[in-house]
Order: sequence, then structure tokens, then C-alpha cells
Amino acid sequence: ICSSAVRVLSELHHADIYHGASQLEHFYVDFVGFKNEDIKNYELVFNGASGLIREGKSDNSVSVIDYDSTAPEVAFTRKLTKESGVFNLGRLFEQILKPDLFKSYSESNEGSPESLTEMRRLISRATHPNPTRRPTMHGIVMMIRDVLLKAPKSNSHICMVHFDQFTN
Repeated sequence: ICSSAVRVLSELHHADIYHGASQLEHFYVDFVGFKNEDIKNYELVFNGASGLIREGKSDNSVSVIDYDSTAPEVAFTRKLTKESGVFNLGRLFEQILKPDLFKSYSESNEGSPESLTEMRRLISRATHPNPTRRPTMHGIVMMIRDVLLKAPKSNSHICMVHFDQFTN
């Protein structure tokens, strides 16, 4: 789910469009059919168009700030940027992965899988207090790809497919 969310937002950033307040409620999961008789395909669709900002063409000023999910610099500048969007994505990942998931592994004897540890590092980099030290949205796509390569093979009957909603 994190991989699908970052790919959607990366495509927006590539087109100089960004979203300063991505939240779980801006995404929904849609069943698209069966990959085979055992595996169901789902896609993640972005539904937060009301918060989109086109660089240089939209006013990126904000008057109300959610200090839990908004980048710290926005409190001072009152301006949303691509970097603040990356910070917000890190907070979105935290919501998706939930602290309960991290806690369940830390309490078990197995310890946290390497992929979950890598996701913690990725979240830490995305939510760095200094915006110049945060990766780009495309950089996060590459980091997520590396995390997925390290993840143990899944035997889940659910498959998330990427739906490119920005092409004609």
C-alpha cells in the first residue's frame, strides 16, 4: 500500500503538482478482479484532488495547520512545498503501518523483519526536520522498491496493482 501511495504522489510531483496534506482518507482501494483463481487484484486510487497545488500556478499558502502531519517549516512559512509533501508522506506511512505493527514485532521473539526496519528508516528520512535533507518523492519510490526486494515472499491472496490514473 505504501508503494502504491508513493507512486501516485511521485507522478504528481513529476508533473509539478503536489499535495500538502495527504491523508488516509484521500486514498481508496478498489477490487479490480482476479490475477488467477487464488489471487485477488486491488488498486489504490488517489481521491484528494481538492488539495492539489500546481507549482507556480496555485496559491500554496495555508492558514490552518495540522501540526501532527504537516512539515515543521510550514508553521513558519505558511507555504506548502514538494518537500513538505514528502514529510506528509512519511506521516502517511506511519498511519498505514501503525505503531501496533512495529510494537507486535518488538514484543515477539522473532524481532522486526528487515523490511520493517527499512521502512522505519525511510519514514525517519522523509520526516527529517530539515527539508533539504529529505529525499525526493522519486527517491522514496526507489527506496520502497529496495524495501520490497528485501521483504520475505508473500503467500497472501491479495495483490496490490498500480493503477496509473494520470494517463489518458
